[in-house]
Parts: sequence; C-alpha cells; structure tokens
Amino acid sequence: MSVLELSLSRRGSTAASGLVWPWVLALALVPSGLAALLVFGLPPWPGEIGVQVGLAYLAHALAFSATVRTLRYPGREEWGVAALYLLLFSLALLGVLAMGRLYYSRSFILLSTGLAFGVLLPYLRYLPPRRLALVPGGWRMFYLR
Repeated sequence: MSVLELSLSRRGSTAASGLVWPWVLALALVPSGLAALLVFGLPPWPGEIGVQVGLAYLAHALAFSATVRTLRYPGREEWGVAALYLLLFSLALLGVLAMGRLYYSRSFILLSTGLAFGVLLPYLRYLPPRRLALVPGGWRMFYLR
C-alpha cells in the first residue's frame, strides 16, 4: 500500500512552536511601539499613554497568537483570519479603555491596528508549509522545513 502525501498551504506548526511564540510576542510589540513613536513622540510618556500602549501590545499579542493557532487548520484564508482577530481584539481594547474611562487616542489605535495587520501578514507567509500524509492505519501530520 502506498502513502498519499498532500502539501497544504503555509500555516503555523506545532513542531516549530518553540520558535513561533517568541516571534509572535516580539512582532506584537512592533506595531504598538512604532505607532506610539509616530503619534506620541519619543518616551518618556505620561502614565495614561503608557497604559494605552501596554494594552494595545496585549491586544496585538492575543490577536497574533489566536491567528497563528487558528491557521493550523486547513481551509482558512490568512488575511481574513488576521483581520477578524485584529478587529475583535481592537474592539475589546476600545471597550476596556471606554469602560475604564481611560485615556485613548483614536489615531494611535487605528495606526497600531493597521501596522499590526501589515506586520502579521508577511509573518504568516513566512511560516513553513504543512504536509498531510495518509498512511496505512491512519493519518499523520508532518511538518517539514
């Protein structure tokens, strides 16, 4: 009996999860930090701006990690999943800021979310492809580099 091997599109892999998550956390810092520099200028910032930048980083880190986890499954479009999670967590960020009556800048949130989308898509294209192999007795998932 022969083995049938299918090559799936590029998605996050559990085999490289030791390398994926530090990159996700580091890349989530780029959009919020760059947007803060462009909107608020160089640090040190007042406390309320630091809180907003920190919450934006948390929202982007959660959106990046949820996107990478969701794209493990075949049949998902990268840009659609990335846009969904970034929108969802950005709206949650706005909800936290509004309910807590914290200071927020609309231009910072829009710019950081746009930059996060621009950072996340090339990263998702960089991930190694997944291969699915049907072998006698069941299927196995292989992650080849």
